[in-house]
Amino acid sequence: MFNLFSPKRTPLQCAKVQTKNFSKTISLQSKAGLLFISIIINTKSYRLLLDTAAFTLFSPQLLAELQCKNTQESVQTIDAFGTQKDMEVYSLDSLEIGGLIFNDFFVIKDDFSKNFPLSCLEFDGILGFNLFQDLILDLNIEKKELILSDKLPSTQGFSSTKLLSLNTGIPAFKLQIENKTFEVGIDTGKNDGLMIGDKKFLNYCEQKELQKQRTAGIFSSSFSGLNQFSFIDIFLLKNFKIINKIGISSFPISYQENAQNIAGTSFLKNFHIIMDFKKRKVYLKKRNEEIKEDFLKSFGFLTFWNKEKKLYISAIVEGSPTYKSRLKIGDIILSINDLDTLNFSQKDYCEFSLLAQKSIFHDTTSVKLTIKRDTKLIQVILNL
Repeated sequence: MFNLFSPKRTPLQCAKVQTKNFSKTISLQSKAGLLFISIIINTKSYRLLLDTAAFTLFSPQLLAELQCKNTQESVQTIDAFGTQKDMEVYSLDSLEIGGLIFNDFFVIKDDFSKNFPLSCLEFDGILGFNLFQDLILDLNIEKKELILSDKLPSTQGFSSTKLLSLNTGIPAFKLQIENKTFEVGIDTGKNDGLMIGDKKFLNYCEQKELQKQRTAGIFSSSFSGLNQFSFIDIFLLKNFKIINKIGISSFPISYQENAQNIAGTSFLKNFHIIMDFKKRKVYLKKRNEEIKEDFLKSFGFLTFWNKEKKLYISAIVEGSPTYKSRLKIGDIILSINDLDTLNFSQKDYCEFSLLAQKSIFHDTTSVKLTIKRDTKLIQVILNL
């Protein structure tokens, strides 16, 4: 799970597009549930993450390639888990994306290429909400297609509401659970589903004694680095609404104290979304008649890597096969089925976490792990 920055204050200029009466379709690439756009600068190809809940951010290498100017100012940012950081602000004269020229705006700088495991995604920057403030953004995650326009497309069959704004810029909508309302940011830079950090949500779930799944350990990362040991509770919510019109039969919603209220791509992929930033309207249409999801079935362990331990168990889901086994957080994984992980490099972990896990755990009801704990070797077979 990768959580990106959003500015607390934005004394920063939004991009301007000189073209009029346009509609540009841009193909998106998908990796780890996130959306990327490729651009060419001076014959070099760069990959940029589409993140509607972040400010536009570039690596030092991309800033140099674009000859951006340091404004000698900084902006305070906060990630999805509440960690704050000051970042340098640069000005950019122009940037071409999909045939559109964006003029005179600002970006922030971060050398995230060194931040593991974020570096696994191999991208050069973020296209954030300040790039689209005067545009209409038409996003179809299923088709991997983004349309940028200054005119509203057909919205037949869509439900609409006011496009809200969190933290002075992040686009948001309202989520209704009985008589409680939460403003939720539209975050394409997060590959999870729904997360609420409001204690009113936690109190509601506990009062209703909703079905809960807890994951404890080190289970995610952000621009600020690896999180400390903590836990996330996921509650299975049923029969709630978004924008007071669209019914959701059931969907797991996670709670973590001090986290922002956000909807990531695992939830947003259920919709065709149109955001009219200038007129502050959002339009949503469900891909399927019913949105009904349960807790994800899994063996119940998450992994991480470092130079000392190599691959190890970083978090465990309570009540899962792993939780009921002899495994513990911190156990070093020597092998998974026939995959030898004893000498995993950082590159090996990137490939494993983004690609290989899908094939290793796909269409199987059991997995065999060889574990090292202190001087002991332990073999465990987990069954779903």
